[in-house]
Amino acid sequence: MKVRYYFRSSKARGISIEKVFSEIVSEVANNGIPVDRFECRMSRASGLSILANIAEAKSIQGADEISHITGDVHYLSIALDGERTILTVHDLVPLRHLSGFKRFAAWQLWFEIPTRRSAAITCVSSFTKKALLDAIPGLSPKKVRVIPNPLSSVYSPSRLRSSPRVPVLLQVGTGRHNKNLEGVASAIAGLRCHLDIVGRLAPDQIDMLKCCGVSFCSYVDISEEELVERYRRADIVVFASKYEGFGLPITEAQAVGRPVITSNLCSMPEVAGDAALLVDPYNASEIRSAVQTLLENESLRRDLVERGFENVKRFERGVVARQYIQLYQEVWGGR
Repeated sequence: MKVRYYFRSSKARGISIEKVFSEIVSEVANNGIPVDRFECRMSRASGLSILANIAEAKSIQGADEISHITGDVHYLSIALDGERTILTVHDLVPLRHLSGFKRFAAWQLWFEIPTRRSAAITCVSSFTKKALLDAIPGLSPKKVRVIPNPLSSVYSPSRLRSSPRVPVLLQVGTGRHNKNLEGVASAIAGLRCHLDIVGRLAPDQIDMLKCCGVSFCSYVDISEEELVERYRRADIVVFASKYEGFGLPITEAQAVGRPVITSNLCSMPEVAGDAALLVDPYNASEIRSAVQTLLENESLRRDLVERGFENVKRFERGVVARQYIQLYQEVWGGR
């Protein structure tokens, strides 16, 4: 048995899927299972690009392989042997922000057809599994398994500062649809702190931050090593997102040893466990209160850090990879 991982084009925006599965690929290979990769050449979600990616995927699948579609290019299942195909679903974003024919096409090509043409489906959280089952009538829950995103070993404990003179808050992500930078900026307006932001800021977001009087710096296109450094330099990580299929910054912050404020919605309580302060992301005063509580309570900060170290043990890459290996063996044996 060999496992071939199917990835979207490296030209696509974002690297979260690649980051997650680089850990899985390495760990599966370390367990003696041959692995290979296929990367789509075309990055656009247009008809011709989709057809080109499907055609190339069809030409490369071997008879001795398990095919694992890692996410975002679900439609590749059309080209693959369904009895040997595993599909990973990270979220249902395409269905949240589209309407009319585009939404119908996304539903067919990313969810309806791929889930029928896969031997097994994994979701990165119970929240995503429930959303998928709600979106695809007739999809058997037995076909869908929850396997969380693994944590990279580069995120290791770092000493937490005691009562910093100007606390540094860290926000990872600037996307308008969900990352809620505007809500965080409004919440911390007037507080004595500095906000580090990972992600590209639009001109109006810069204006909004200045209008709120927030001291900030933004970091764009940084390496994972630089991202780790941003976590280490932070005193609190604020991840008050409005929608996440998983929420990697939660586990990354906890692994480094930083107290986390995150949302009480979607997958975030599931991922954070009992090691974060949960807030309503639509309520700026609630976010502000959580920030103030952590700034004023060093004992609580350190308690959340210790609980965070315990929580992330379930996301260690070896733990997660073993779940995938078991699934590969089940699919290979049942083909």
